Amino acid sequence: MQRLLLSSKSLWLGILVACFLLAVTSPAWASAGKATMTAEQIKDVWMKTYGNINSMKVAYSVHLIEEKLDLSPHTIHKGKRNKHTFVEKIEQRPRYSIRISNAESRFANSKDVTSHSFDGKLVRGYEGSTNIGEIDLGDSWQRVGSKNHMARYLLIGEYRPYIKYWPKGETTLERLLRRYPNYSVRPELEVVAGQSCHVVDLSLERTDSLSRKFSIWFAHEKGMLVMKFQDDIDDDYTSQRIVEKIGSTKTRSGLVWYPLEVRSFERNPAFETTYSFVVQEFVPNVRVSADSFRLKFPEGAHVADFTAGYHYKVKNDRPADVTVLGSSVAAPDESVIESLNRTLHGKSSFGIDFPFVIVFGLAFAVGFGFVFGRITRKEKKNAE
Repeated sequence: MQRLLLSSKSLWLGILVACFLLAVTSPAWASAGKATMTAEQIKDVWMKTYGNINSMKVAYSVHLIEEKLDLSPHTIHKGKRNKHTFVEKIEQRPRYSIRISNAESRFANSKDVTSHSFDGKLVRGYEGSTNIGEIDLGDSWQRVGSKNHMARYLLIGEYRPYIKYWPKGETTLERLLRRYPNYSVRPELEVVAGQSCHVVDLSLERTDSLSRKFSIWFAHEKGMLVMKFQDDIDDDYTSQRIVEKIGSTKTRSGLVWYPLEVRSFERNPAFETTYSFVVQEFVPNVRVSADSFRLKFPEGAHVADFTAGYHYKVKNDRPADVTVLGSSVAAPDESVIESLNRTLHGKSSFGIDFPFVIVFGLAFAVGFGFVFGRITRKEKKNAE
């Protein structure tokens, strides 16, 4: 009987010791270990995983979880926030095609959908609620075009041509390290959603007495995926994004991890908001074509072509009832309608695709330079 009691005590003691060891070694309870990488090394690993993402197809939704407003008279509010936002986007910066809906039915009803595209030269926009479309030169819908929470959360950057100090092709992470040179890596790894993370702190001393600080958590074993991002300006503003679930997808260069669910929080003197971000689809480096960035207007849409100065209605996939913008004056002849039709379908005035024109022009310039160089060298040789 005494041996049985001793055996039982030994068994329980062993279980307690095992539980203790499990607790102190578990990432959820213990320090994740020492951080041995510099910020530059972290960036290099991150660049190998995310720096080469040149295009993407993404579908996600953003949901308002909680909102607290300061209703004092001096507070300025931007208006009512949408409870749900659904986004589908194909992007190869600067080109993009995007659909947005704030309805719970998502994209089931065309009247709830806003669509935009930019093919590198022309921007096309269509509002389903009004059945009105527009065509204009350049990306006149920059805020819509830059809307991409996935690119934002991965820190790979957004297409923002109106920011002059953001060099073309520079990622958000590269920009932060460049503009906030006072950065450091915390000595201990920290755990976020079960992932051991390096933590990089960036700060900037402002001449206007304001101080700004960023903190970024990078998952060590997931290609330096950003698991948490925090932005603080003095005591007046803070923004925080925390990844709760992660997903992965196979690419030619290996696995790419991405946020599957994110909880974001923002606070300033006027309001506090909490959002959830949920990804339905993510395809990095997706194959694209010229048609991927060319919005097709639906039958019966009223289109204002600001590049030509005409308004028309789409009938049988062609311009009809053409009038001069701002008047009821009809189009002068059939050549105008044909020119509008070419623009409607992404053609130049000669009926050639814009990408073809660009490639042909580059090839001509290279060929001309080569021939001209040979002629010049030959003339110099003859002169000698």
